[in-house]
Amino acid sequence: MSVVFMEVPELADVAAMLPFAQCVCAEAHDFDANGGECFSDYSRMPRLVADSGYRGWIEVEYEGPAGTRGMPVPERTPGPALGERQGAVATNRLLQRHLGAAPCAKS
Repeated sequence: MSVVFMEVPELADVAAMLPFAQCVCAEAHDFDANGGECFSDYSRMPRLVADSGYRGWIEVEYEGPAGTRGMPVPERTPGPALGERQGAVATNRLLQRHLGAAPCAKS
């Protein structure tokens, strides 16, 4: 089972699934002016994963701007759209900011 940040809005639900997670995906769509993700609670979600004892890879997934593809209303105002590489780097930086260390990268 994998846990995707975007797909489980309730933190209690994520906490209940984490003991069974085999992988975790940090998915992002839009970033605000401060580098925060507009749809997911990256201030709490990465720490919840770390505190659960999960020690596997966290896959970075930048999906591109959410637009109107059935996404909920963003919590924050999105900034300019990012390219694929820029979005992946922004997602990685967001994880670094909230986990306190540089994540390892697969080569």
